[in-house]
Amino acid sequence: MKTFLALCLWLCASTALAVNDAELARLGLVPRPKTLALHGTMWLRGPVDVGGMKDFPTCETWLRQVIEREFGPLAKEAATKAGCRIELVRAAMPHGPEAFRIQCAEGTIRLAAPTEAGMFRAVGRLAQLLDSPAAEHAAGKVRCPVMDLEDWPDMPTRGMHLQMAWQPHEKLINVTVDAMARLGFNMVGYEIGSRYEYHSHPECRRPGANWTRASVARIVAHAKTRGITPIPCLNAIGHADRAPLVCMLPDKNWQRRVMDLTQPAFYPTFFDLLDELIEVFDHPPYIHLGTDECSAALRRLAKLRARTPQSLYAEFVNRVTAHLEEKGVKAVIWSDMLLRPGEDVGPANASADCPTDLALAKLTKKVVIDYWNYSPSTYRGLDRLRAGGFTTWVSPWYNPAGVAHLCWKGYDVGSTAVLGTTWGDASRVADGMVLTAEYAWNAADKNRMVTYAPYAIANELYCGRGTWGPATAQPIRLQGGGTLPPALERHMADLGLPMKKTLRTRGLTFDLAQPDYFGSGEPKTLTGPKDILAAAHRGERLFVRLGPGRSFPIDGVNTDRGTAQTILYVREPGRTSTKTNRWGCEWVVRDGRVADILPPKERAGNATIPPDGFVLSAHGFQGSCGYTFLRRYLHPKDRPQILAFSMPKDSAEATADLGAKGHGVVILLTALQSPPAKADMVELTIQTASGATCRARLNGSLSLPGLRQLRWHYAPGRGDGWRLWPAWFDYDVEQAATVLAYEWRPKSPDDPGRKLHIVVKPEGRIYGTTLLGAVAW
Repeated sequence: MKTFLALCLWLCASTALAVNDAELARLGLVPRPKTLALHGTMWLRGPVDVGGMKDFPTCETWLRQVIEREFGPLAKEAATKAGCRIELVRAAMPHGPEAFRIQCAEGTIRLAAPTEAGMFRAVGRLAQLLDSPAAEHAAGKVRCPVMDLEDWPDMPTRGMHLQMAWQPHEKLINVTVDAMARLGFNMVGYEIGSRYEYHSHPECRRPGANWTRASVARIVAHAKTRGITPIPCLNAIGHADRAPLVCMLPDKNWQRRVMDLTQPAFYPTFFDLLDELIEVFDHPPYIHLGTDECSAALRRLAKLRARTPQSLYAEFVNRVTAHLEEKGVKAVIWSDMLLRPGEDVGPANASADCPTDLALAKLTKKVVIDYWNYSPSTYRGLDRLRAGGFTTWVSPWYNPAGVAHLCWKGYDVGSTAVLGTTWGDASRVADGMVLTAEYAWNAADKNRMVTYAPYAIANELYCGRGTWGPATAQPIRLQGGGTLPPALERHMADLGLPMKKTLRTRGLTFDLAQPDYFGSGEPKTLTGPKDILAAAHRGERLFVRLGPGRSFPIDGVNTDRGTAQTILYVREPGRTSTKTNRWGCEWVVRDGRVADILPPKERAGNATIPPDGFVLSAHGFQGSCGYTFLRRYLHPKDRPQILAFSMPKDSAEATADLGAKGHGVVILLTALQSPPAKADMVELTIQTASGATCRARLNGSLSLPGLRQLRWHYAPGRGDGWRLWPAWFDYDVEQAATVLAYEWRPKSPDDPGRKLHIVVKPEGRIYGTTLLGAVAW
């Protein structure tokens, strides 16, 4: 908040280039705007009068929702005098159909755009601005910057491919699309695969198909109300777990099943399925057909049918493209089967025994080729496809440098779209979604890497929105917590928490003068191999500490290293090396300093253990794990510390009587050390006036993160009226820290809460669970 006020109290205009990325993120200005001038702050009071909405009818649904969430009903409908005005203006602008301008001054917000597409982008940016952590809310009014912003995207089409072929999370899909709309996306790919209930050919459904025609129609309609074009995505030829079951060659292993393209019924059936998707998606401009990584499938099919892989592949692409062309739809395929490894082409799956790269010369130029590559490179494969005269898209994943470089390359060579990928449950889109939005929007700003933490922005997008406390909220004290040790209090203050002061967030004020500590005491620092072995023998929990707020749990000492595990190795009889494979990274520590780092694949594992030191060994894995943590923060000559915590036998408990203040409770909890994803940490319980029990279980880093911990977004719902949202965090990529708020509201106003009960399990005590403050109303 201090940063925001200092920023907005400038007396002169400032371009966006003068504002750092973390400050822009706190203001809700991601992607980075092209131009920005800030002149102070103002209060916007409801009800809101809207002018010009009839000129942008397709934006009305979303704009109404934004206004009503922040201010309540519109002025005319509330039959009261307007407190502020929002004006929508159609105006010519020089930077394309999605350009827009936002002016906030003197109780008025003016949104200008040349088209409805541009107005959708303006509404998304306004929604993010009014709902940002820097905005201040109080009783139907919002404090926001006095500003003049003008912006436009560099890439014409910016989308995300959402993997939905396994689970039907309709609500989560819509939340994701809402987040995408705020970030300026204009396309979304829904991969429903074989989980859709195809009516034309029910036999092509996967058992347990649960995306219905009605549910797909709903998510299609929802995306359109946000100015986002939905397109269907599936897979074909291979990847049978995500493909419609059309003339499949049987196999006990699902992944080895193959669409038999040579069966007489194949193309008529496949075309019927495509026609059905075109209808339920309301005639989309594209269908993404996949066809990636199908070498084994094509080899098997070619051998059985005495055909060549390249002829089978070319025939499929050309026939399907022609069919879709007749329907006014363009076909899109992945790029890897058209490239052969070598010369830094990127992912390439053509080969000597599956030479599908030869099909490139036979493909129709009407097919769109989506070039996927997840790491920085020269992208010569994309150059090759462009030289062949093909329209291309580019698809990154979540690697920051990989997203940036591929967007820059795609812009340079004239690719028409960026389609970010997710490859997992649709909830795991955080880093990729934010980074794709940033670099696709600003693709012409080559070589500028952003410095905000994308997961901090995603946390805010997914679970911070719409959370504002009432002015009547008052602090509450718990009975049963312990006193925070001075050293740990200094540690929290070093991370930026306002210890001994108040923290104001989302309209609520928390008193951080007397935190309740449930930890198991202060850790011991282990000084050598004997201490480490003795602590492990006693069953103590070990952590590696790399500085204030940067610690991570160790999964074992001198044991075999498993998937995503971090193991500490010291010398003992019979062990002089780690005995690990090459699929990880190892940090060799001698005389207290990192003396050597064995990166994955470059040298085999099995590092020699120094007699007077130790080796930290982490298996490579996606997401929050020791490998990610150590690769990011542990460098040559650094001095890592090994800490040990004694395992407590009992849980710690605390209670608070809510009295008449049981219509809402928010508590701030944090862990001083980073817990594993599934550690059994804390149980929160509210007992209501009727005697009902509302319980939320907090399991490790999935719901109670360490203060400074790399994470993707946290799912907000916890059940029984509980939800969580980020209460305090730092957007800077090198300083990113998070404290989550745990909020409970009654299902019925007639059944308020009467008692709050907190149980911190032994696991939660090991990791230093601390209650910073609590309020109720």
